[in-house]
Amino acid sequence: MTIKEARQNAYRQLSEAWEKQKKTAGPYAQKPDFFLDIDVILQELLQVERSFLLAHNETKLKQKDIKRFFALIQKRSRGLPIAYIVGKKEFYGLSFFVSPHVLIPKPDTEILVEKALELAREKSRKIGSREVQAKSRCLRVLDLCTGSGCIALSFAQEFYKTKENSPPLELFMSDISLAALRLAKKNTKQLFPRSLKKQKNSDKLQIKIVRSNLFQNIKGSFDFILTNPPYVPTRLTDELLLDGRSEPRLALDGGKDGLRLIRQIAKDAKNYLKKDGWILIEAGEYHAKEVAQILRERGFSEVAILQDLSGQERVIFGQH
Repeated sequence: MTIKEARQNAYRQLSEAWEKQKKTAGPYAQKPDFFLDIDVILQELLQVERSFLLAHNETKLKQKDIKRFFALIQKRSRGLPIAYIVGKKEFYGLSFFVSPHVLIPKPDTEILVEKALELAREKSRKIGSREVQAKSRCLRVLDLCTGSGCIALSFAQEFYKTKENSPPLELFMSDISLAALRLAKKNTKQLFPRSLKKQKNSDKLQIKIVRSNLFQNIKGSFDFILTNPPYVPTRLTDELLLDGRSEPRLALDGGKDGLRLIRQIAKDAKNYLKKDGWILIEAGEYHAKEVAQILRERGFSEVAILQDLSGQERVIFGQH
């Protein structure tokens, strides 16, 4: 079987499965780009670029590759996201290991990282000035509900592109899920292999991974709290999971109105933020304004909302 034939057969199989599933897949299910999914699987299986698949579509596949390919296509036909099938997903230009224990990183979340970097660079300029005492020169960042660690690790990677003038960074990655933390640690070792070492002065970046139910096991105060917490209302979570996406309910379900954890985070955050520290929260477009009001009621200033790539209100931030 050639690459071309494998692609055509797989597309037919996925399309037939979709026609059967779409009636029960829930109102939020959208037909995927199956050829893109097929090519991602082939790229991973054959370790080639997509351009190779298109330019060499008459190349014959080995029998073992054909068998493995259609086994993965079968998983995709049941609704399992392509990121879980290949075990990785790109976010902010980096490749992250993912599994059904964590949310798949979404492009919209990059908006949170971009704003955090903007604020952190402004903060680091002050740290580098005489305004700040030497003992306060380290920038401390907490990523609450870290999941795969994509927010924290992307932040660190981009922050240190200007490494020469950047202050030391102490990064805390926290989650209630042990399985998520194992994956976050795996991603940390891939991107920053020295950062988990306990030797003093081993690097300007130190990363600590903590199991915690929100702030329960968190100590100290931070310049930034970044969080993409569960914020989907329970009923909507039920509908979203009908399409077989297999993302963890624990990371999606934010209670009846989706704000249960966000209210708790807003209530406790000021106890863990330094003076003039910032909190940045990802939330749903359906309650972003309500989240902004919650922050204001908790005494945060400079509260504002950022739109995502499709123009939906997505990230809310405020200052202690």
